[in-house]
Amino acid sequence: MKIGIDIRAAIHEPAGIGTLALNFARQLDSLENEDEYFLYGDQEFDFGVSNKRIHSVVKASGSSPISKTIWHVAALIDARYVRRLDAFVSFGSLQMSALTRNFVILVIPDLSHLLMPEFHVAKSKFTGRLLMRSAMKHAKKVVAISEHTKNDILTFMNRSLNAPDISVAYPACDDIYYEKPSDEDCKRVREKYHLHKKFILTVGTLEPRKNIPTLLKAFAFIAKQDVNVELVLAGKKGWLYDSIFAEIRSLGIESRVKFPGFVPLTDMPALYAMAEVFVYPSLYEGFGIPPLEAMSCGVPVITSNVSSLPEVTGDAAILVNPHDVRELAEQIGSLLNDDQLRKRYALAGRERAQRFSWKEFSRQILSAARA
Repeated sequence: MKIGIDIRAAIHEPAGIGTLALNFARQLDSLENEDEYFLYGDQEFDFGVSNKRIHSVVKASGSSPISKTIWHVAALIDARYVRRLDAFVSFGSLQMSALTRNFVILVIPDLSHLLMPEFHVAKSKFTGRLLMRSAMKHAKKVVAISEHTKNDILTFMNRSLNAPDISVAYPACDDIYYEKPSDEDCKRVREKYHLHKKFILTVGTLEPRKNIPTLLKAFAFIAKQDVNVELVLAGKKGWLYDSIFAEIRSLGIESRVKFPGFVPLTDMPALYAMAEVFVYPSLYEGFGIPPLEAMSCGVPVITSNVSSLPEVTGDAAILVNPHDVRELAEQIGSLLNDDQLRKRYALAGRERAQRFSWKEFSRQILSAARA
């Protein structure tokens, strides 16, 4: 088969959809088949993939909505009518699937912009509602990244799509997380981000869906009991994050909370490994890669009992009501004060994380392309 892939997210986004697209592209070189792949970008790129069956196709694009629409039209014409590809894989981008039928493999990370619109910017909500139904109806195949997202899609589509029309491909985390960081790496990262000896960690874009104010309130309880513990919020600023900083000031914990910002991949394993506890109280996730990364690094995890998070962590993490500050504080405290409990969840997390792989994720998507 000849398969096209929209790789723009991997070029521009270091997380989220970009993670899915990048790791899918990186697996193509190692998959044993005779398929030919055409990676479509909007600027020059290099993912370290070298194979005569893998080709780069660059269609320049600007940042305006009109120029992005033109990119989709140009890519569609090139892929379907010039190169006559058999299928085209799109990670979350809806336009091409809405423009043509039975050609696009549409990978859907989540439906948070439709199910929880209060946590998204207007542009995201408008685009989703305008294009999502037609994009999924016209797709050759829809791929969800969890059973929970698959069920959300079926609900949103009012069962106009049948369950067999939607397959599931579970993401994974980078292989680097399975390697124990050296003492030198830990020392370097600790000094680079001015980390206290003992800290609680969360990772993710600072946005309302991540439920950071609830974590801050829970941490305020912990901080009164343990003067040596800090909270590290690693991730770039997203949108509607002002309430996070207001909450910190209101709780009087400014000196106990650190914001290292976006942390590069090379520093992440050490950052995870040094944490006492990883806490992820998100209100909604299509999958939730950070808890998986933490489990891979052997860090005990506390996360929400909603959306796909129980599906990802199984019984290898402590699950809490993301709206219950007291419960969250109690569970954090129980891990901080019990070495054996931390060790138990650390070992369970490592074992659970081994079930997920990018190679299997890629195989599932290619299987949908061949269906």
